[in-house]
Amino acid sequence: METGTINLRRRRVEGAAPQHRTRSPAERASSVGGAELWCLVAICALGAGLRFGTLGLQSFWDDEAVTVGVVLAPGLWTTLGHIPSSEASPPLYYVIAWVWTRVFGHSEVGIRSLSAVLGTATIPVAWWAARTLVSRSVALATAALVAFSPEMVWYSQEARGYALLVLLCTASLGFMAAAIRTRSDRMLTWWAVVAALAIGTHYFGAFVAIPEAAVLLWLLRERRRAVLVRTAGVGAVGVALLPLAIHQAGYGHDLWIRYLALGHRLGQAWKEFTIGRAATPPSHLLPITHAVVIAAALVALRGGLRLHAGARRGFALALGIGIAALAIPLALRLVGEDYFYARNLIGAWIALAVALAVAAEVRLVGPVVLCAVCGMFLALDVVTDTEPRMQRADWRGVSRVIGPAPHARALVVPKEGRHALTYYLRRVRELPAGSSAVSEIDLLGRSSAPGPRFGPMPAGFRRVSRTRSGRFYFLRYLAPRPRRVTIDQLRNARLDQPRASVLLQGPGR
Repeated sequence: METGTINLRRRRVEGAAPQHRTRSPAERASSVGGAELWCLVAICALGAGLRFGTLGLQSFWDDEAVTVGVVLAPGLWTTLGHIPSSEASPPLYYVIAWVWTRVFGHSEVGIRSLSAVLGTATIPVAWWAARTLVSRSVALATAALVAFSPEMVWYSQEARGYALLVLLCTASLGFMAAAIRTRSDRMLTWWAVVAALAIGTHYFGAFVAIPEAAVLLWLLRERRRAVLVRTAGVGAVGVALLPLAIHQAGYGHDLWIRYLALGHRLGQAWKEFTIGRAATPPSHLLPITHAVVIAAALVALRGGLRLHAGARRGFALALGIGIAALAIPLALRLVGEDYFYARNLIGAWIALAVALAVAAEVRLVGPVVLCAVCGMFLALDVVTDTEPRMQRADWRGVSRVIGPAPHARALVVPKEGRHALTYYLRRVRELPAGSSAVSEIDLLGRSSAPGPRFGPMPAGFRRVSRTRSGRFYFLRYLAPRPRRVTIDQLRNARLDQPRASVLLQGPGR
């Protein structure tokens, strides 16, 4: 009887034991505490406020006007037909944007809300990727950097595919880290799918996928066959897009990049990655921002070298992938394929941000310097929203100054504004080669010159007004009756040094 009682008690204890099992270190690391979750929610809310709060503040710039005025059409097939000649990127973003605008419209807020959603979603995905790759504290620091970064906010308010590219590159980094941690075929498959979608958004998505694939082959030797199969799938997507890329390159949309000095482009990439795409901020903010970012990088390097083996490897992987994503397009210059430009490199931003966020692992100094970085980022966001000179060129405001045409007129405008003005103004088209009869000539440029600087105004026209709109000067010339003018005469009668475009605006409202 006594023996049976003892056995019964033993069975009860053994049956209850699984309920009190001690969790492994990996399980404890993967669990999310309430405080961490609420911190993430607060960061996401602040990031969403920065992105959605001022979506309609700025007008479309020229490339956005191409998206809404040239590429997107009432029919999806027509939209897809415009991409080969109008764009230098694959079609994924435009397909999603076409669907999105069926519901939310083509206005600044309507189409940019897609990028704002994608940019906000990047914050928790970056947290997950950094947490899987390094640690909890680094994950929250990465989420804060993404939420407040002027670069991330800027592209989250732009009707182009960069916010989608960043989100997909962030997810591919996370799935790569998860595949390394779990050795799971499912995570490898998700990595391949997301990497392929990133390439389908922007060709430079490949320069993030390539080092990630190399890392997977190196660290998952026992799963090498599975990695090779999935990498081949990603490569197949790139090969399938190659004819489109070659066709688009024939239009020379990006040829201007190679005429910029490499030193200028490297400086521009540093500027964008730290203070964003906006114009140069007030002088007192610029050196402070650069200083705190450099200080955080030094602290992160110190902290990364002192981490335990797993976290140290995650830091090295993030830093290596970010650097490789910059170095590969830089190396392509040696074979004549020169597309090294700041916004094309944005896929590397999250990996570098994870490496920078490792500063959070250095006690006292790390959190302080990262708070300083986020504080400067937030200050730059506020300045961008309150200082018109920091914003995109206000083509919407310029179009209001120009107004509807009471008679046929020619507009001589900076080349980088022709699509935006065509979108905002009605009855406007580019003047073809040859000549046209007009009663009015309007000159637009940033020069404060009282008249044309590079050629005479065609005979018979006299200046009737001179107006300033933001950073632009606007001069209007009238003739008593329509006069025929050539496109060369109009291009010479410009205010600015860069090449001008000539638009013809017909009468009507």
